[in-house]
Amino acid sequence: MRIQDGKGRGYEVEVTSEKKLRAYVVTESEQLHINESDQEVYSVVLDQNPTSTDDNILYIKNTGSLNLIVASCSVFASGATELYLQINNTGTPTSPTTLTPVNRDATSNKAADATIQQGADLQLTAGDEVDRIYVAATTHYKHRWESGIILPKNGTFTVWSSADVDVNATFTIYFHDGL
Repeated sequence: MRIQDGKGRGYEVEVTSEKKLRAYVVTESEQLHINESDQEVYSVVLDQNPTSTDDNILYIKNTGSLNLIVASCSVFASGATELYLQINNTGTPTSPTTLTPVNRDATSNKAADATIQQGADLQLTAGDEVDRIYVAATTHYKHRWESGIILPKNGTFTVWSSADVDVNATFTIYFHDGL
């Protein structure tokens, strides 16, 4: 079998008896590729203590035209808590503090097309729970969603804490058109 390389050159490739193409390939994660080529990967750093139990402490709304993908989180809590992660929340956050995501490409001055806020109790209407993370007291927890949590334009993502404890977290978000 001969494969053209896009520059008019062709190369022979091996096909196995199982009808599989044998190749040496170099792969990179979607996030790395987007960070290198588009400079659209960001860190959202949360440092919040809820007012009470089951309070909404983080709000992310995609205000751009590209999909916003929540890819991973790293969490530490001063006491045991469950974090409820929801999408499709409605309402206007109460007494929020605006967070500015940090671009993970140090050469970029691009800003995230999103409204990102934290607060002790943002008082939004509950949405659809997509994940629940149990964090033991003074334990560091990391999680990556292989599927990502995808927010279209005006889509929302929120984090709620079951306990009145300090929650420190970093969420990795990026923007992508889905192609």
